[in-house]
Amino acid sequence: MTDQFREVLSRCICHMLKPIVRFSLRHSIGFRELTELLKLATVDIAAENLQAQGEKVNASRLCVATGLHRGEINRIWSGEVKEQNPAYSTRVIGRWLADPQFLTKSRKPRVLSLDGDNSEFVQLVRTECTNVHPGTVLFDLERTGAVKRVGNGVKLVYRAYVPKGDPEGGFKMFSEDATHLLHSIEETILGGIKPPNLHIRTEYDNIAKEDLPTIRQWFYREGNLFHKKVRDFLAKFDLDLHPKKGKTGGNKVFIASFSRVLSAEGEPADED
Repeated sequence: MTDQFREVLSRCICHMLKPIVRFSLRHSIGFRELTELLKLATVDIAAENLQAQGEKVNASRLCVATGLHRGEINRIWSGEVKEQNPAYSTRVIGRWLADPQFLTKSRKPRVLSLDGDNSEFVQLVRTECTNVHPGTVLFDLERTGAVKRVGNGVKLVYRAYVPKGDPEGGFKMFSEDATHLLHSIEETILGGIKPPNLHIRTEYDNIAKEDLPTIRQWFYREGNLFHKKVRDFLAKFDLDLHPKKGKTGGNKVFIASFSRVLSAEGEPADED
């Protein structure tokens, strides 16, 4: 890596760190605490990388990978690689929205039966999660408001997993989205991948305050419709739903969206 390229990367990292610093300061997390959290994240990621490469994870290798002193590693690292959340609820909702077995003729998610060990909901969960009890997934979906019980069945309310009342879960989703966005930009700008990954932002800066609620509602409605179109398109290529001989699976594709509406003062523009 040349000194010039390293300088460019350093400036890029500074830009990427600024949103985290702003968030931290907004919630009274100062430099010393933020530095400690950065060390924790650095060690966690280094341990995950070593494990993913099939390497033994120990303090010596973490020292080399992170540049931290052994004493810091011993203080921070518990000796175990943290298990990653496999996002069971997200996967179950995705299957519910795409698998014809769980859809009506008009391709809307059906109300699924709940009674018994072979209920439709249990069958749904078992198609995606073989190592977790269906009741645990149901509890999480109900806790976050993604589903509601209707008679002896369960109805899908939200067509995307939104971890309401779970700050850590919500910001974990941000972490995953931010990681993929960073890789997407890196592949396009630094890797020159063809065709380029999608990265678009549309912004207008002279909107009447009275129109902001209408715009927010439109973003939410049209965004959901867009992702339904994406799900319907990608489901055609999913080998779990449509097995095809001679094709190799295991590849992942995704597209993420978010919207934000701000007042002239830069504050969230909520409805009155």
